[in-house]
Amino acid sequence: MARHSRRVSSTGIYHIMIRGVNRQRIFEEYDDYDYFIDCMSKALSHGGEVHAYCLMSNHVHLLLSETDEPVATTMKRIESRYVRWFNKKYDRVGHLFQNRYVSRCVEDDAYFLTVLTYIHLNPVTDGLCRRPEDYEWSSRASLGQSSRLVHAEGLERMVRIDSVLDAEANALRHGVELDEPLEPQTLRRHLSDAEGWSLFAEAAKVTTGAEFQQLPADLQRRVVRRTSAYMSVRQVSRLTGLGRRLVAKWVSQNV
Repeated sequence: MARHSRRVSSTGIYHIMIRGVNRQRIFEEYDDYDYFIDCMSKALSHGGEVHAYCLMSNHVHLLLSETDEPVATTMKRIESRYVRWFNKKYDRVGHLFQNRYVSRCVEDDAYFLTVLTYIHLNPVTDGLCRRPEDYEWSSRASLGQSSRLVHAEGLERMVRIDSVLDAEANALRHGVELDEPLEPQTLRRHLSDAEGWSLFAEAAKVTTGAEFQQLPADLQRRVVRRTSAYMSVRQVSRLTGLGRRLVAKWVSQNV
């Protein structure tokens, strides 16, 4: 089937999304996140400007402006460099990312602010932290300051920082109840990905998601059923790379 041409943003700004194939993890260890940031930094030296980013265990969000080279070239530099390194490190072959990256055109200031807020709140909505600035692998912690990838002056040309903070506070107020005490059951459903993965690693006797993918299905099922009381189906799927329907089926049998 022929690929459809991508829409071209009149502003040169895009919301970029990359996912692991079959929703599997694309970051296994801390230095994987760091190396991906290094890949972005090197690619951006040829062109492109990042306004916001967030690296999750199995996907990435970028708010990116196209400058000296097409965004497709920038993304190819990032993806190809990272995949070569990841496959060599974990002794794997084949695709790591699911299909082509997804891009959405950002055509106006209001949508720019919406996308930036969405990117920074990803870890909160996934239950990884209570405050977006506490998440290590996003640009939120350095908001208003220049960092390895985001230049404060460039972002402030696009949007006022107080507008960003107001939009974020409004989204949290209406979308996530941060001040509500967590009941024990809810708390168990808000393990960090690192904590959740440690459960899988201990139960399955593996150290990486790639190793878990190679386990017999019966063993995978037993591990999922054993750990499902502590995580949502969505998080189990994200950590293991298993499809949500399959995880939901196995979890429903855990009675």
